[in-house]
Amino acid sequence: METANNKKTAKKGSKVIRIVIISAVVIVGLFFATKAIIHSANFENSDNAQIDGDIIPLRVNTSGHIIDLRFEENQQVKKGDTLAIMDTVDIKAKFHQAEARLESAMLGVQANQTGKQSAAYNTRAASENISSARAKLTQARNDFERIEAMYKKGAATPQAYDAAKSGLDMANAQYNALSAQRATAGTQITAQEYQIQMAEAMVKEAKAQLVSARYLLENCFIIAPSDGIISKKSVEVGQLCLPGTAVGMLIDIDNIWVTANLKETQLDKVSLGAEVNISIDAYPDIEMTGKVESLAGATGPKFSLLPADNATGNFVKVTQRVPVKIAITNIENEKNQQLVPGMNVVVDIKASK
Repeated sequence: METANNKKTAKKGSKVIRIVIISAVVIVGLFFATKAIIHSANFENSDNAQIDGDIIPLRVNTSGHIIDLRFEENQQVKKGDTLAIMDTVDIKAKFHQAEARLESAMLGVQANQTGKQSAAYNTRAASENISSARAKLTQARNDFERIEAMYKKGAATPQAYDAAKSGLDMANAQYNALSAQRATAGTQITAQEYQIQMAEAMVKEAKAQLVSARYLLENCFIIAPSDGIISKKSVEVGQLCLPGTAVGMLIDIDNIWVTANLKETQLDKVSLGAEVNISIDAYPDIEMTGKVESLAGATGPKFSLLPADNATGNFVKVTQRVPVKIAITNIENEKNQQLVPGMNVVVDIKASK
């Protein structure tokens, strides 16, 4: 009898335990279901999101041989670091030639300005001399007319007539010579002005050549535009590079954000400035928050090389995704783990009311 009672008691106890376990599972399930419902009502979630950042191509802007490389693959660099140096012998020679051309052109301008000033001085001097010659010519003409009238009346000798005629001829010749001299000086001024314009044009050309040579010389040194990591190293020392040749890619890891590709049906609950909780697949212990900064101007497929054309063929409606930029406002990264563009994240965007 005792054994039967013990068996009955054991069955009742196991039944109670099963009931308790089932109840606990149901309660836990209801708790998480309720939590999920509340969360979905207050947040828009997406796991189609990645860390994004600036990836800057480092390219050669002049032709020449690489004579020095100062970085390795995946090396961290600082803004202003010299990453590569190209052969500068020919470019330095062109730069100095351009400097010499500019100096020569500027001296040409100065020389022509001096010539113009000299011609202007000669013109002024000729004008002053013409005034004096005009007065002498007027006096010589008056003297000749008076002597000529007296000579016709027999009151003047032939010698006096000849002397007055010679004086008039000399005064007239001197006046004409000075007039021609002034005209020549004026022509010289015009010629000097043309020469000055040509010399100034040569100065502009020489300056342009100097700017071009300086640009080429400066671009013989490839400088890091920001802090970051260099990857995709694609050149070696001694390699001949042409303009546009890629040296590597600089990833600016200090300026990162999150790009979330949200379904179009989620956008009605997403507003600019909304708070975002971000979790990183690679580092679950990192806590990160952000805010919605902007929405793309078109859906993702519109940026593809061959966007879909729904006006032709059979149409199958597909929910589109819109890239949303999320600015990072806070990162709690105690282990200082490196975050790089392309890492997958999950975003929870606080829904607007």
